[in-house]
Amino acid sequence: MVRDGLSICGVNMAASLDAQLPYPLSSTLANAIEALEAESFGERIRAANRIRAASV
Repeated sequence: MVRDGLSICGVNMAASLDAQLPYPLSSTLANAIEALEAESFGERIRAANRIRAASV
């Protein structure tokens, strides 16, 4: 839902940026959010630390 002119401008700017990239940033962001909902940064860091500690 667009509430003001700034929101409309932001949507237009995002579409313009997506058009200039080899892949849409908006899709990448949505995919990143989905991945982080499945496993948070904290969980990922803890897992990396466990792997690193096991290999030392």
